[in-house]
Parts: sequence; structure tokens; C-alpha cells
Amino acid sequence: MPVALSVQTGTWTVGLAGTLPALSSGTNAIGSVTVTSIPAVTQSGTWTVGLAGTLPAFASPPAVVQSGAWTVGLTSLPALSSGTNAIGSVTVTSIPAVTQSGTWNIGSITTLPALPTGSNIIGAATASYTGLSLTPAVTAVAHATNTTIGSLLALATTLTSGLIQSVVCSFNSGIIPTLDIIFFRASPTSTTVTDASAVAVNVADVAKIIGIMHLTDASLVGVSSPSIVQAQSQGLEFAGLSGNIYAIIVNRGASVTLGSTTDLNIYINIVQ
Repeated sequence: MPVALSVQTGTWTVGLAGTLPALSSGTNAIGSVTVTSIPAVTQSGTWTVGLAGTLPAFASPPAVVQSGAWTVGLTSLPALSSGTNAIGSVTVTSIPAVTQSGTWNIGSITTLPALPTGSNIIGAATASYTGLSLTPAVTAVAHATNTTIGSLLALATTLTSGLIQSVVCSFNSGIIPTLDIIFFRASPTSTTVTDASAVAVNVADVAKIIGIMHLTDASLVGVSSPSIVQAQSQGLEFAGLSGNIYAIIVNRGASVTLGSTTDLNIYINIVQ
């Protein structure tokens, strides 16, 4: 015979009185509910979760200052998924302009890019040369030791700095003197220079001296004439020049007599 489904409402008294018998060994669940799954709950509105009245005041937490190394609840990190995993990355949106000063060593460069067609000069220094020449007026008389040959020379140039590298003096008559040439960066206005007279640079003009070149390398370039007296591979440096270079030629050897007023020719090489 079919049994009708009963639905409990109100309070049931299930006909037992006295002491319940002992439960058998094993699992005896009286009134328990086994929950196998909980459906998803979507919160909406305001929920009051099992509290009524006013919450007690919370004490302020103490300030925490980190020192040393903190290990925060991880013993091992999970494997990162494939692709890009940026942990603590910083995105740079712009880089300010950088002005180079001093020497920079930037990593190692194994391969340089190809240079474009044309002239590409890397680290090369190109020197320019200026040659000055003149035939100063001299007197065809004897020039004793320590006397000047010719008057004060003015060497016209537009250079402001450079090196006097070499000087060559040629004598048509074939004489072979030993010479000094005193170079000045400005006119020695306090010094009197007279051909065949003793040299005497005024102390007021000493600061204008670039240097002295000694011409001791002498040789005939003919049977008896002409002759060359020279100084090569020198390096008299000058800077701050604003006009001509000035020079005084001094005979430092034995007395010599020039053959004519155009006996002497001078060639000066300047490198810049």
C-alpha cells in the first residue's frame, strides 16, 4: 500500500519517554545536516551579519618600522605562466636629455654599424701648415759675434696659435754662420734693433718672447755657394697672437760678412 508523504509543521512529539538507549558504535548523526555544496551568493543591499548594537572601539595599531629582512608567509613561489611576467617593473615614459662630459665607457661594442659613403674620420687630427718667407734688408759688412743680422723682422700671419716647426736660412754668398733667432708674439717696442749692432733685448720685452731657435745645422748646397743654415723638427708654441710674429736674427759664431743687401733669405714653417 502506498505511504503518503508527510510534511512537518509545528512541533512533533515522537512517542518516547524515559532514557534513550545507548547509540551503537560508528557514526550516529542526530539532527545533523551534511552540506555537499553551497550555491554562489550575490550580495545586494545591506547585510547585517549576526551583530547588534555598537562595535567596541579599536585601539590604534602601533607603528611598524621594517628592519632587517622580512619573510612574508611564502616558502616557495608558484611557477609563472608562459609569456611576460613583470614583477615590480617600472615603465619609463620619457628620458631627459643627457649632456656628455668627461669620459663615458658604455658597455662593450663588438660590431660597429656600417659607415655611410663619403669621408668618415674617427679620431683623426689633421694638421695644417703655413709657410712664411722673406728676404730682409741687410748690410754687406762684417757681422761680429752677438750682433744682429738685419733689423727687426715682422712676419705677417693671420694665425692666432700654432707651433714654429722649422727655420731655414739661405745665404747666396755661401757663408756659414751659427745663428739664433729670437721670436716675439708682439713687437718688442722697448728694444732697439740695428743691423750689425750688438743684440740687447730690453727687460720690458722679455715677456713677449715665444722662444729662441738655434740654427746650428749648416751646409753648402753648391761648390762654394749657396749655403743653408737650419733648425728642423722644433716646436716653439705660441697662442693668443693678434698680429704679426716678430723676430731678431743674431750671429752667435765667428764674424761673417754678407755678400750683398739681399744675401739672406728666410723660410719659416708653422704647424697648426
